[in-house]
Amino acid sequence: MIGQKYVIIGQIVKVSIQFLGLVCLSRLVEPIFFGFIALQITVLAFLEIIRDWGMTTHSLQGSETDSNRAVRERAEWFLIGLANSILIGAIYLSMMYIFFPSFQGESSFCVLFVLASIFIANALGVQAHISLSLERKFGVIAIIETIAQGLALLAALAIFLFFGPLEALAGQLAALAWCTSIGKVLASSFSLAIPTLTSMKSYFRRGLSLTAAAAVNYWNFNVDNLIVSAKFGFSSLGLYSRAFQVYMVPVGQLIWPLEKVVLVNGISHAKSGDLTYFAQKLQRQLQVYAVLIFAVLGVVSKDLLPMLLGANWADAAPLLSALCLSGFLQIPNLINVWIFLLLRANATVFVLSVIRVTLMFLSLFAISTQLETVPYGIFIANLLAWIVSSLILLRFSKQIQVAVIFIDAAKFLTIGLASYLIGSLAYNHLPRLNGFEVPLGVLQTGLICGLLIYLLGGGALRKDLNSKLSGVWPKRS
Repeated sequence: MIGQKYVIIGQIVKVSIQFLGLVCLSRLVEPIFFGFIALQITVLAFLEIIRDWGMTTHSLQGSETDSNRAVRERAEWFLIGLANSILIGAIYLSMMYIFFPSFQGESSFCVLFVLASIFIANALGVQAHISLSLERKFGVIAIIETIAQGLALLAALAIFLFFGPLEALAGQLAALAWCTSIGKVLASSFSLAIPTLTSMKSYFRRGLSLTAAAAVNYWNFNVDNLIVSAKFGFSSLGLYSRAFQVYMVPVGQLIWPLEKVVLVNGISHAKSGDLTYFAQKLQRQLQVYAVLIFAVLGVVSKDLLPMLLGANWADAAPLLSALCLSGFLQIPNLINVWIFLLLRANATVFVLSVIRVTLMFLSLFAISTQLETVPYGIFIANLLAWIVSSLILLRFSKQIQVAVIFIDAAKFLTIGLASYLIGSLAYNHLPRLNGFEVPLGVLQTGLICGLLIYLLGGGALRKDLNSKLSGVWPKRS
């Protein structure tokens, strides 16, 4: 896919910087502050979906329509989105002032005001981001976002020295949003147009189903934060959110950003009728990576997390290990959603989002009697959501071979669970070697997982692996 390489390389560098910040700030800031910021991020991200109103996805879905009309629409929608961002920011501040009376002091209000400015920053940069994506300048986007990540980390460390931990965490989020938006605006063509009544109606009508689907689906990944916060308090939420943040790095930080690349490149496959081949190849490539990463991370997390973040975060290690079970289901669920988007089945995406959130809420409500059981509720919900989405996809059987996609995903799920169980048993029998057990565990689990992938991944996958290996070690003549 065009741009895939740039996005992945940029995300690797960006996540490396992010992980460095995670390690540094985790050693400086207590879990309770992370818990409060985690709750703020939950609210901010939900309101951000309303602020975007589905325009990013809609613009990329329509990347092959009349370009002049699309440019005109984006120019008109920009001012509507900017006004919407100011309104959303005011709503956020009002919510925080009402529901958190303890944060009505001057310094606390400044923190919330800084966080509210993120909506305006994102509104300023959204048109530039869409333009760069449609022009397929993914390398430029990756560079800008990587530099912004580094500047945000430096800003957080400086703010921590002069103000405090809460201000540092809020400042990092705001600096990231502003640096990213300013960089994209400077790197793209920018146009403005006064919105007409027709364009306003079009803006709200076209974004309604996408926004509803995204808003509902958002709680699929965040209802756990609300349940943990309500049942176990900010400190437990801080531990859980840190484990969840590490868990989301392999797919959430590295793979999800590929969605825009997939939509831009995959729309031609959907129209030409070879969507099955496109989706199967993409899923196989991503599943090899995800299964290997989550199997290794799940096995060594009990020693790796305290070593990286400090002893204060040792209680988060079992949570991370259990969350990695759900990691094996992230790619199958993500592929199904991408297929629906490529087929422009936005109403179906909304229905699927409602089902996913309902399953997540019911699973967590039934199972999360203790903090340690929350990850298992997430696994059950993700498993059921994948099965249900595959069944719904059968409605589009004329356009895609659902059984092929489902069987491939089931095969890799089995490999992931087997690698996790065998690797855990083997790792528990390793002698304690003053920190060397972590690299030994990584090597051991990686070999187990790699062997299972090669043996059970299927003939097509073995052929691909053999061709890559023969390129690394060419046969002698």
